[in-house]
Amino acid sequence: MLKFYILVSSNPGCLWRHFSPDYSALPKENTEVVINTTHKQDERDLVQFCNDFDISYTVTKSNGTPGKGKNSVLEIFSKSSYDYCVQIDGDDLLTPHGVELYQQIAESGSAPDAICLKNQVVMTPKDVFSSKNSRPTKFFKTTAQQIDFQELYKAIVDDGISEETAENYVKYKKEFHRLADRYVEGDETHCRVVFFSKKAAEYRFSQNRMIGEDTLHYYELKNDHMLGNLNVLCNDESPATYIYYQHTESTVSVETEGFTKLEWLEGFNNAVKDLESQGKLWDADLPLLEVEYTTPPCMEDYDTAGPIGYTKENYMVALPANASMSCVKRLWQDYSTPMEK
Repeated sequence: MLKFYILVSSNPGCLWRHFSPDYSALPKENTEVVINTTHKQDERDLVQFCNDFDISYTVTKSNGTPGKGKNSVLEIFSKSSYDYCVQIDGDDLLTPHGVELYQQIAESGSAPDAICLKNQVVMTPKDVFSSKNSRPTKFFKTTAQQIDFQELYKAIVDDGISEETAENYVKYKKEFHRLADRYVEGDETHCRVVFFSKKAAEYRFSQNRMIGEDTLHYYELKNDHMLGNLNVLCNDESPATYIYYQHTESTVSVETEGFTKLEWLEGFNNAVKDLESQGKLWDADLPLLEVEYTTPPCMEDYDTAGPIGYTKENYMVALPANASMSCVKRLWQDYSTPMEK
């Protein structure tokens, strides 16, 4: 059985999206809100929201770091009767496709220990502060080759930062992308882990780091997959199952003062290089999630990434990128439609 856990520290108004039929429509009976915050008023507001809408919740002790909150989720799940969990940050949300897919995987009898994501979708605001007025971006899909580091240096100096500090920031960024380009899936700089078995939940996040704890956690899971201790797969987010929302202040934006302070990268890079020196980083990609759909599934992802079009002989069938090739061939025969000329 699968349970959805929503981790929140503020913004009770964002909680409703997870249960709204216009968004995720999570089943209340299989969903729990985990409240982890150092701000007592936020805690009271979140508790009041859950009570008003009859939503199950647990208040946990916070030290102010994201890792502490995520570990609280894993601890609660580990003590539960559920076999698998999906961890969702309160400001983000699952798509209808994601809700259906993770339920299907949990019930398949062959679920992996963990699933991480690549080609992830981030929703960024347009001119109006509203989740209905957003644009999807591939925020994490950036490589060193795509960055003009001389232009970056100039932009940092133009923002009033000293030349010495700008040189350090560029050095940190180069090292960050060197490591990510080699060791993270595809062209991503970070691959979120969303799906956990009880075995994967034994791997905990760093609780003394404000940024980057999730990437270090992913590296540990990937390492044990490569050693044969875990089964960790990567889902190609087409359609998207999980959407990041940047409509509210994130930990990263607060800690970096609006992405202008990059001192954190030095410590993060050092932590990654420590894993590298221990032989825990792998330049091979994780195996991709493959699903045997019997019929075309729900592919609603709020018009972000969308499915893949598989074509043959001027006919096409739209399916998720994670559809197995045997599934594509079978469903193409039964569900393909003529392509427009």
